[in-house]
Amino acid sequence: LDAGSSLFEIIHLYIYGKNGVGSYVADALAAHMEAVCDAFLVLLLLAFAAGWTLPNDVVRVNPNEGMVQKLVTDLAKPLASFSGTVVNAGSLFSIMIIALHVVLTQWGRTYNEEFESYH
Repeated sequence: LDAGSSLFEIIHLYIYGKNGVGSYVADALAAHMEAVCDAFLVLLLLAFAAGWTLPNDVVRVNPNEGMVQKLVTDLAKPLASFSGTVVNAGSLFSIMIIALHVVLTQWGRTYNEEFESYH
């Protein structure tokens, strides 16, 4: 995704060099692909922090676990959410993070609040 984002940004800059405006579609795709890539990186780091690489005997599951413990347990097994049709707390949290990144990216593009405009 990061390579695709860079490719679309290069296409946008090439078109910008030709016509002085650029391509809105290529720029938008670059921004959205970068946002999704950042969301995946956040989820990967959260999975590591939750104990993804640890053996099962290190991460204990309590039958009377609370919401936070359930979320940590689900994040420790990120591929388990793809194995069945049951949606767990970890997959809902992951979907919310990805959706939030995409919405914030589009919000920034809509109001043209570029990071470098404040410097």
